[in-house]
Amino acid sequence: MSYVLFPALPHNPACACDQMGYADTLQELCLIHFQFQMNATSSQHWCDWDIVSSFYSELTNCSMLLAEAMSCYWPSPMVDSFFLLVHQRFFPNCSRYVRPLQDPKNIILAPFIAVPVLLTLLVTVGVVWCGKRHEGFI
Repeated sequence: MSYVLFPALPHNPACACDQMGYADTLQELCLIHFQFQMNATSSQHWCDWDIVSSFYSELTNCSMLLAEAMSCYWPSPMVDSFFLLVHQRFFPNCSRYVRPLQDPKNIILAPFIAVPVLLTLLVTVGVVWCGKRHEGFI
């Protein structure tokens, strides 16, 4: 989804960024839309990246477009603080949902073990066989 909620302002590097105006507009435009999407999703699914990644991408894009329109730097310490607050509000317990690392199943692991072992044995047999075959030709 592209944001056309704010007009495309001409970029003038001489204009200083209004940090407070940017912060307020970021809250009013980007965060409100993100909150609406997150609240429409069950809080049980907030840590499911497959579900929330599109919302988060829209929030990121909105903050970038807004920064560009208001001649502000992106990223900036203010944007970092904004996203830290978003993470504290919506994703405080997501790290506990990370699945622990496990070994792959034997059906997957077996070929990765068997093939190198068999190749090593095959090469060894080949070298010994070739060595015995050429002993009498010297």
